[in-house]
Formats: sequence, structure tokens, C-alpha cells
Amino acid sequence: MVHRGLCARQLGRNEEAIASYDQALKFQPDYHQAWNNRRIAIIKLKWQKLTQAVTGFLRIISFRR
Repeated sequence: MVHRGLCARQLGRNEEAIASYDQALKFQPDYHQAWNNRRIAIIKLKWQKLTQAVTGFLRIISFRR
């Protein structure tokens, strides 16, 4: 599950990566590397969403000129 999460994260599929880490943590809740990788995927997902929001906002501004 952790390897699947790593692959998904490298492909930019962060939601899928988080789900994979969640599955791995069900079997081994004290697996610190899975917790760390999950944290990184969450940060990347939030950064991805923020980037999309800013891009959309800049597009709106460009229409007003």
C-alpha cells in the first residue's frame, strides 16, 4: 500500500496516495513512514488546490482588463 501511495504521489494523484496510506495505516498504525508520506501528500494536495484557485483568480482578473 505504501509503494502504491508513493507512485500515486509521484504522478500527482495525491488523493489516491492519501487513500493508499490510509489503507496501509489500517494494517500497521505505527508505521511512521506512511504517516510522513501521507502528510506530504496532503500538503501537495492543498498546494495543488491553492495553485488552481490562484490560476482561476488570475484568469478572472485578465477578463476585466
